[in-house]
Amino acid sequence: DEWSDDRGRLYGEAYAGTCAALAGVLGATNVRMGSDHVFVDGVPMPRLGDGQNALAAWVADVCGRWIIREVNAGRTVPVDFAARMEGSVIVDAIDAHLPPLAQATLVERIRATFQRLTFLVGVEAPLTLCGLRRDEVVVLRREGDAVVGEPAPCDPRLRTASELCSKFFGADRLFPAYLGTALHRYGTLASNPYRDDAEDATMR
Repeated sequence: DEWSDDRGRLYGEAYAGTCAALAGVLGATNVRMGSDHVFVDGVPMPRLGDGQNALAAWVADVCGRWIIREVNAGRTVPVDFAARMEGSVIVDAIDAHLPPLAQATLVERIRATFQRLTFLVGVEAPLTLCGLRRDEVVVLRREGDAVVGEPAPCDPRLRTASELCSKFFGADRLFPAYLGTALHRYGTLASNPYRDDAEDATMR
C-alpha cells in the first residue's frame, strides 16, 4: 500500500548503513544480518564472544534509534548515515571482554565510523586509552563515599602499556603478581656480586 511504499523509501539504505557501521566498529570486512543471526565475516555473532557482542549491541541500538528518528521525521536514511549522526552516546565499560589488539584499536575504529558523535564512556583496559588525547581522559578515584574526577596525568598516546597501567590504573609495580615480583627480586639479587649477607639470605 501507499504507506508501506513511503516507509520503505524513507528507510532507504538503513540496512546497508547499519551493516557498514557494525563492520567499522567491530573491525570486520563484512557484516550481514541474517534471519537468525548477525554474521561477521561469515561467523555468527554469538560465536565471537561477549566483547564483540556487546559492541554490536550498542552500535545497532544507536543506529536503530537514529533510523527511527529520521523516518518519523519524513527523511530518507542514506547509506553513510552513521558518519552524519550527531549527538551524545554514553557507554559503560566499552572495552569489556575485548582482546588486547581490539582494545588498542577500538577508539580509532569508533572515530572513523561515527565522525560527529560525542562519546562518554567508561574504560576498563589500559590499552583502550592509547587512542585518546590527554584532554579526552578523566581519571576517577574514590574519596570517601564520593567519586572524584581528575585530569589525565599525561598523554596516554605516548605511553607504554606498563606506563598506562601505572599512571591511569594505579598498578605501579612492574610485576603485579607475587610470583613475578619474587622472580624479579631474585634476578636482581643474583646478578649483584656485591650483595650483603642479608640480601644473600633473601636470594637463597
